[in-house]
Amino acid sequence: HVFAIFFGFLALMSTPVNLFLLIISFFVFMAASSEGMQVELRMSLRKFKVKDVLPEQFFSVSSSTPLSEVLALTLHSHQEDFPVVDEGELVGLLTRADVTLAVHQSGMSKLAKNIMHKDFPTVKVTDPLTFAHKLMEQEKIKAIPVLKRKQVIGIISLEDISRVYLLMS
Repeated sequence: HVFAIFFGFLALMSTPVNLFLLIISFFVFMAASSEGMQVELRMSLRKFKVKDVLPEQFFSVSSSTPLSEVLALTLHSHQEDFPVVDEGELVGLLTRADVTLAVHQSGMSKLAKNIMHKDFPTVKVTDPLTFAHKLMEQEKIKAIPVLKRKQVIGIISLEDISRVYLLMS
């Protein structure tokens, strides 16, 4: 902000008024304001934990679940990505993109185990929300399973995190 005010002052004090420098000072001021708001937003988001945005209801599928059932779950719920759980253990992650691609390539005949991701990140219910968001960005995924004592207790999506961003901004 200081540089913007300084450039604006210089622009107004020059003879004739330097309109170009005045415009630059305005944009520098606006950029500094925007950056300040982003920093404030990130700082306030650090207070939130994964548990604060974790949906109360979630669905998981087993590795033997056919794609037709996964599609039915997607259509009848607000969930698009699913943890794959066999005998209480998280064994995979099934994303909407994987399901869509598999349906277009092979129809409904495949099972979850044929298209699920076996290597994927997870978060704990006590992790900071900013950590989960950063992990999703790094891994280029839209949802991430949430664990508590090695048990799947839900899944959070970028949409869940975006709601917090919208409420806080």
